[in-house]
Amino acid sequence: MGSSKNYNFCPSLREGLRERKLKNIIFRTPHITKAVVLILFFSYFSFFVAPAQEPSFQMNKFIACQATSIVTDNISNFYGMAMHEITKYKNSGELQYTYSDKSSGDITSIDVSNPLSVLVFYRDFHQIIFLDNTLSAISDPYALAEHELDQVTLACTSRDNGIWLFDQQKFQLLRMDKNFQIIQQSGYLNQVIGEIHPIKMLEYNNQLYLNDTSIGIMVFDIYGAYYKTIPFKGIKGFQIAGDRLYYLSGSVLKSYNMKTLEEREIILPEPRVQSLRIEGNLIYLLSNGHITIYTLMN
Repeated sequence: MGSSKNYNFCPSLREGLRERKLKNIIFRTPHITKAVVLILFFSYFSFFVAPAQEPSFQMNKFIACQATSIVTDNISNFYGMAMHEITKYKNSGELQYTYSDKSSGDITSIDVSNPLSVLVFYRDFHQIIFLDNTLSAISDPYALAEHELDQVTLACTSRDNGIWLFDQQKFQLLRMDKNFQIIQQSGYLNQVIGEIHPIKMLEYNNQLYLNDTSIGIMVFDIYGAYYKTIPFKGIKGFQIAGDRLYYLSGSVLKSYNMKTLEEREIILPEPRVQSLRIEGNLIYLLSNGHITIYTLMN
């Protein structure tokens, strides 16, 4: 018999020899593997964190307004909020309606998810009132304190004409129906997450988002069960559209894709922006006593 070796009778042995040869190639050429690792490393992070873009903007409208924040509804209206007053505009910039009630103190927040039933929350007076599409009161204010809910610090609308409340004293989420009856409530969140002091709450696509500037944005299901935390700290306001979370950082609009984890940045055309909203290719910026509407061109 010759000295040549034939391993055709043993596929597993043949594969073992191939694996051994591959390992020898890898470990004998460290400079190649280092290059490959570096390429993969930078490719990975360039996918998830895109550099800041400087797109072109076209200014559509400039509106003098003393609002401290702005919000938009799903039919292209936008609203300015300042102290005890709400102003509603068409997307063309035309003023439509105004609401004001000094007797209830300063407005804490408004939720225009349903433009036919706008929720207005007065934290200091422990009241919630609903307005119609002309910003006229639909009913008398609901007094939270009369129902042992005087420690509620946040309120927003929920599906099926529901309402979400956050009780700061109990660290609980409460979901109420349109008749202000509690239908869902979370456990004590301080036992799950620790002590929290959220400043903003909203529901979107059957998930509830609760923002604490020192922790990030906590996500809950429609029953108030904790799901996860998006660890972006220091955010004061945010918006969710589709899979993206938008928030302001100085004069930069940042977006985060909650499915792919991709992050993007867009440098805004104004340096000192207080509040913003993005609807399709339109961006609404509030700064220095005015609201400016821009079209994002690219």
